[in-house]
Amino acid sequence: MTDLHCDPGFQQLLAQHFSITALEQQSGTVYGLWPDLTLAYMNPAWFRFARNNQGEPAISRQWQRGRAVTEALPDVLHPFYVELYLRSLEQEDDTPLEHDYECSSPAHYRLYTMTLHNLGCGAGLLIINSKRQVAQHRRIPQQADPRWYVDEWGSLVQCSHCRCYRNNQQKNHWDWILTWLTTPPDNLNHTLCPDCFNHYYSFTG
Repeated sequence: MTDLHCDPGFQQLLAQHFSITALEQQSGTVYGLWPDLTLAYMNPAWFRFARNNQGEPAISRQWQRGRAVTEALPDVLHPFYVELYLRSLEQEDDTPLEHDYECSSPAHYRLYTMTLHNLGCGAGLLIINSKRQVAQHRRIPQQADPRWYVDEWGSLVQCSHCRCYRNNQQKNHWDWILTWLTTPPDNLNHTLCPDCFNHYYSFTG
């Protein structure tokens, strides 16, 4: 472990609660936060995931310790995750909080569980992400036809969670469009579709 990937003070805090060797060997991404929600630790899987999902070298350059993790959040998800982090910091016992979220690729449906551990009296957080389900998509890809998806303001609207696009011709219908998943358009806005909001984010705001 290098100081670049773990604050020495956070390493001492971690060692009181977890095996750092085990965290370094985790297959899922693990990261640590100070109470101000700045990054204090990222395990090797953090960088592997970025590399395997076309996130490098930008992740290593831009997301070093000391950066506020909330800066990476889309506006629509920002209130939820800030509340989740703060709730975990306020936990009065050792019971971790959990949150399921989708992080699908164009080829695979991927559901993950985020487990948030309070490192003692709100001194910091350790967040462990683990795969819960990986499968071939059952969603039927639709054609990228702007006539169906561009709204009156010239924008496409995508759900930040499931990555489906709002179909403006069919009320409450959201479609899986591979062309725009692999090459996101410039005129893209993010929101949460009703299904994702109700199932995963209903305590937001």
